Amino acid sequence: PTQESRTYSVWRRELPAGTFAAIATGLTVLEHVDSSITAPTSYEYKISVVTAGGETFSTAQGISTVLGSATLINL
Repeated sequence: PTQESRTYSVWRRELPAGTFAAIATGLTVLEHVDSSITAPTSYEYKISVVTAGGETFSTAQGISTVLGSATLINL
């Protein structure tokens, strides 16, 4: 059997009430460095998987409080 082609997208929103927006799309590796953040701010992340059948969002979401200039996100 062949493995279905897939890419990943990272979505982020600023807490407490921001709107999710894609910050990285078309990823083929399972990590992403978010360097477009500001400290001290808290963000919530979610991941989506994109296949030929469409886009599926993760059910688990991570929350990160930024103290520096970048956050590593493991997909």
